[in-house]
Amino acid sequence: MTPLDYDTDQNLIKSYNFPIMVKRAVQEMQGMAAAMIYDGRLDDVEINLMSDWLNRHIVEAGDWPLSDLVAILKNVLADGVVTEQERLNLLNFLAQFAAGPQQPEVIQGIFDSDAKIIFPGQMFLFTGKLVFGTRKKAENAVVARGGSIAPASVTGDLNYLVVGELGSEAWKFSRFGSKIEKAMQMRKTGKTHSFIVQEKRFVQAVIEAGT
Repeated sequence: MTPLDYDTDQNLIKSYNFPIMVKRAVQEMQGMAAAMIYDGRLDDVEINLMSDWLNRHIVEAGDWPLSDLVAILKNVLADGVVTEQERLNLLNFLAQFAAGPQQPEVIQGIFDSDAKIIFPGQMFLFTGKLVFGTRKKAENAVVARGGSIAPASVTGDLNYLVVGELGSEAWKFSRFGSKIEKAMQMRKTGKTHSFIVQEKRFVQAVIEAGT
């Protein structure tokens, strides 16, 4: 029998639980962010509190979306002086990140709103419930215009991930679908350059492309 190795076993347990650890950390920071932006301003005490929290959660903060907050905060604190513009930029980011009934239900930051959608030679994947019709109808529209449909998961060859409008209140940081999460992670590591677009933009592109 192979003897137990404490460090190895702990690393295995940590790897297994890592996605859960990240989600819990994100949800905790969402709650903190909601409290911090409540009065519409961000003071030095709150910024230091956030920095200390990220330092205590350094493992989870290496993963998206907390990694984005780490990068922004690092720039803000780089010269030891927090300008009003930096304070405002951080506040705006927290407003998108925060959980709570007073915050926007759809996190617009995940979508590539300026991406030009073309069909010939491009690969598409759909997620969420579509307003356009059935998923098959949307896929047929892509194929009819020279595009192709990706397998069930996000790959490096994917060009567009189209997110359905129905149920869009679920697209919060703590409740992203697995396809969106994977696309974001792969883009961060340079493994894919796919665009994440809202269904309404896809429908507009279908109409503009004609039949």
